[in-house]
Amino acid sequence: MSRRIVGNNALSGISVNGILIKSGSPEKLEAAQFQVTNLLRLRHNIYPPQPDDFRLTNQADIVSTFTNIVGLFTVMVVAIAGISLVVGGIGIANIMLVSVVERTREIGIRKAV
Repeated sequence: MSRRIVGNNALSGISVNGILIKSGSPEKLEAAQFQVTNLLRLRHNIYPPQPDDFRLTNQADIVSTFTNIVGLFTVMVVAIAGISLVVGGIGIANIMLVSVVERTREIGIRKAV
């Protein structure tokens, strides 16, 4: 049992962490994945009611995950940029308000003199 979980073969000392399989064409990918799943289930003595003790990942899944991560990163950057613009705008508005208030007093004094 520990052999299957860890992936080590106690007799030969060989560890298998992954297998790369190349399909002849993208159309044959589903069939190849199905065959690999059946073969691994057979080799691991896993029968239909039992769940798989391995995971198959194809390149389309990896690209989809990467696209999701990039999309999330883009949303975060846009949100941070938006917050920065709002905070900067409030700061500039406050500086302009202070300048106008000071200038109003100065103009009033000059008109009075």
